[in-house]
Amino acid sequence: YYLHIITNKINQPFTLTETLSSYNVKVNVYGGGVNGQAESIRLAISRALCEVNEEYRPVLKKEG
Repeated sequence: YYLHIITNKINQPFTLTETLSSYNVKVNVYGGGVNGQAESIRLAISRALCEVNEEYRPVLKKEG
């Protein structure tokens, strides 16, 4: 159950921008708790998607 929540959190930027099956991501994280790591990954993915297409920014920003 908890892993499902973390996975959804990490995939949220892809879901919001409808790019879920468009990218492969490999991430190494150190330190902090699992939730903090998931939030950091989500932020990094969101920033990367905004670099790819600036039109994603309003959708991602609305969701935090």
